[in-house]
Amino acid sequence: MYNTQREEPERVTGERAVAAASTKPIPPAPSALSTLLRFWRTVLAFVVRVDYTGTPGAISREPARVKTHLYGLAVVFRYWRSPHYWVAGTLGDEFRRQLRDVAIPGTGVRLSWVCISRFTVLIFLFVVYPIVALITALHSSWSGASPSTAHKFREVLLEPKGRLSLFTLNCILPTLHQKRTKASGYLQEDRFAFVENAERLGLPVAPCVKAGSFVVKGRGEEARGGAKFFRNAAHGGNWIIQERLENDAFVASLVPPDAPLSTFQVVTASRGGGLEHADVEGRGVVAIGCAFRAGRAGAQRDDPRSAILFDVDLRTGLMSKGKTSDHWHRLGIWGVLGAWRQPKLPAEGLVHHPDCGVRIAGRTVPDIKAIEELCIDAHRKMVPDIPIASWDVALTTRGRLLLQMNLSCDLAGCAVLDHDSYFELLDEYFALLDRPDVAERFHERRLEPM
Repeated sequence: MYNTQREEPERVTGERAVAAASTKPIPPAPSALSTLLRFWRTVLAFVVRVDYTGTPGAISREPARVKTHLYGLAVVFRYWRSPHYWVAGTLGDEFRRQLRDVAIPGTGVRLSWVCISRFTVLIFLFVVYPIVALITALHSSWSGASPSTAHKFREVLLEPKGRLSLFTLNCILPTLHQKRTKASGYLQEDRFAFVENAERLGLPVAPCVKAGSFVVKGRGEEARGGAKFFRNAAHGGNWIIQERLENDAFVASLVPPDAPLSTFQVVTASRGGGLEHADVEGRGVVAIGCAFRAGRAGAQRDDPRSAILFDVDLRTGLMSKGKTSDHWHRLGIWGVLGAWRQPKLPAEGLVHHPDCGVRIAGRTVPDIKAIEELCIDAHRKMVPDIPIASWDVALTTRGRLLLQMNLSCDLAGCAVLDHDSYFELLDEYFALLDRPDVAERFHERRLEPM
């Protein structure tokens, strides 16, 4: 139990410290033109294949967040036509697929249009992106949300904190890592291979039906002749067949009665993909972020595009205010105009579930350490040679279960992600993957799956 008599003075002191810090003058940012020239020079240098460790000029003295962001943008262009490690096609095909129903917020413009070709990507990087950054900076400055246009322009262009930047890095890292190391862990992104391996290792995974094949028919007259046949993956087919799981009492108390299974996304990071000190206790595999996806009433699943995302502090289990990503999925002019005719949720700051009014922010997830350890254990046993993995964990009436693992993961829900650890890890991996002897170093240092 916490000592509440001591906790209050510490909290007040912390508030005073924040207030005092907010009164300190903010150091002047470089001019917008200086920032733009630095951006163009660095990205162009990486595009023409300057090594990551040879980061040009002043950027080499910037924090890892800046270097990894700019390098990631350039790598998208460099490896656009390279085969993707998992899906059929190239890295460009994967970006088009992932961004086909994502729009620049407020515009309705599909981001997949940017991905038509390497040429359109280049135009976006050097022209459109700086223009969008400038508009954002001007709006932020005029509204008082930022101390100056130059500060905000630098932040958006050189060290963005948004969802799209993290998504880009989390597509680039596994693609580049697999291409340079051929790590076997990437085979586990096959969902059936994941289930089989988890069962072999004794990890609690959502149970599968083992029967050979199934036929599904409607019961009404109108469904006559509408039977559908599914062959089980356990017998060489393409379908994983599972019974529907139900939320446990805690999760059910947070969402509407007709909400889908609502899950936790836990992000783990490993040094076992070729970095030093991977075998040091407590450093090899760690959890760096967690979010709860609260499903909406009547939805089929807790899709991040529709669910309410509440960040979870892995130290305490405390859930912070929630946010939505609906504004990223208003496609076309009718999608933008339709937002005015529908009840609109705020993009962030949600305290209650909008469909049932239950308060979620401020609630504590029971036994959060057990959820964290489950995901760390799964990463260590199944894919220790993979840098970043995202795990979907369900608290069900059958217990705590792993549902799936994602390697090109969207970190939309993890605002309390340990960003320092995340970008430092990316910094080390990008430096490793640009070395000519990366394959040898990987085989010397990698952690072996069990």
